[in-house]
Amino acid sequence: MVPLFCSGQEGSCYVSTANLDGETNLKLKAAPSATQKAFPATPEGTKSDAGLAALRRDVVSRASALDVCVDAEAPQTSIHEFKGRVRVSGGAAPGDDPLGPKELLLRGTVLRNTAFCVGVVVYTGPETRMVMNSRPAPIKQSNLERITNRIMLLILLAQAALALISAWLSCRGQDNLKQHWYLLRPDILLPDSVGYWLTFFVLYSNLMPISLYPTMEWCNTFQAYFIQNDVKMFYTDLSYPAGVRSSNLCQELGQVSYIFSDKTGTLTQNVMELKRVYIAGKVYGDVTAEKGFAGARQVIAARDDRRTCEDIDRFFEVLAVAHTVMVSQAADGTLKYEA
Repeated sequence: MVPLFCSGQEGSCYVSTANLDGETNLKLKAAPSATQKAFPATPEGTKSDAGLAALRRDVVSRASALDVCVDAEAPQTSIHEFKGRVRVSGGAAPGDDPLGPKELLLRGTVLRNTAFCVGVVVYTGPETRMVMNSRPAPIKQSNLERITNRIMLLILLAQAALALISAWLSCRGQDNLKQHWYLLRPDILLPDSVGYWLTFFVLYSNLMPISLYPTMEWCNTFQAYFIQNDVKMFYTDLSYPAGVRSSNLCQELGQVSYIFSDKTGTLTQNVMELKRVYIAGKVYGDVTAEKGFAGARQVIAARDDRRTCEDIDRFFEVLAVAHTVMVSQAADGTLKYEA
């Protein structure tokens, strides 16, 4: 969707793309200047429900009177690329602006720290980036299942070979019967070789361990049950037991030696804590501290020195200003920090 108006300052809004790329930091999006001029500016401090409702009604009424044309590129899979153009011919301020990735709200993203947005849908259904990048879930098989399938295939080939050899020997032994016309059955439609092969294939069916797969499934089910009810694998902080998403992979446990992970939260808690800082050639804090910043007293004591006071003040000034943290207020009045 191409936004025409966003309730944020200067027509901006913040979206979370965690469902698309796994990144938890908020992305800045904005409405094109050509369309933003056709709407009233968001008043400062408009946070009440009544004020937002009045602004929403005004924006919707103005949007219905606009004549907007969006030229967008053909659907593609990249979520970081977009080319297009928007033309506004209605309203008090007509205009023409190019469009880029910053002016596109993708399906699957979540609007954050912004009351509402009004826009034009450019891709729907299977043409959206989310659907085009989706793939069917692969069938997960353990190494034990792969080995078992290969062994079963070898047994099946051996059974077919034994049936073929037995059928050939039976045909050779039955050649003498063809000399006696009264021993032949005229109602047999299949050749003797095919009939003998099918007969011996059924007789050799005991070579195939048919009960192996049900036995393996029962073993996996019981093992998954024991894993979910294991007290030693219970996470007491959240009162959450071990979860088994696929019982077919229980045999694969204990094979991981190294884990390479980033901070997106896929395999980590995505909790970034300040442990220590490096200011003007000196380290403050202790990396072994379990919680919080343990070097606060060191910093306070160092500020008494005029030589380091200015460096410390400038460091924390940059730390407080140069960041992407967004502060939002929850329904209960508490502040929530997002980046």
